[in-house]
Amino acid sequence: MQQVIREDGSMTHSYTYNLADIIWHTKQLGIPWHPIKKKGHNFSFSAVYVGFNWDLECCVVSLPEPKCLKYLARVNTYLSVLKVSLEDTMKVQGTLQHVTFILTAGSSYLPTLSHAIKAFKDNRHQWHHVARDVCADLCWG
Repeated sequence: MQQVIREDGSMTHSYTYNLADIIWHTKQLGIPWHPIKKKGHNFSFSAVYVGFNWDLECCVVSLPEPKCLKYLARVNTYLSVLKVSLEDTMKVQGTLQHVTFILTAGSSYLPTLSHAIKAFKDNRHQWHHVARDVCADLCWG
């Protein structure tokens, strides 16, 4: 790896190898790869991985805007209906658990949602009102 410092003080990196080299060597070892155009990307300091935007140079992880809007709509829909199902509640909880991998402060607002899931007692055919404490916790942001 070569590091080059620009006039503005920023740094760039260059490598003597590329993705084609990696694929060739791993193919010799019998390691399969998905087609890069279908599932993958070339070397970069920023990438989308497990549903998050990763910026390694800036040490920042974020939720892509389309996913953020989708998740916000899911929570708003959940809060806007009169009654919810176990499936709806579990979907919102799973969505928010995913987000708390990068927004760790949000994890303290999930226990009321977990308790709401327990209230269904595994009955997928029941419908419940959203409890006030769940509403309050889902509106924290």
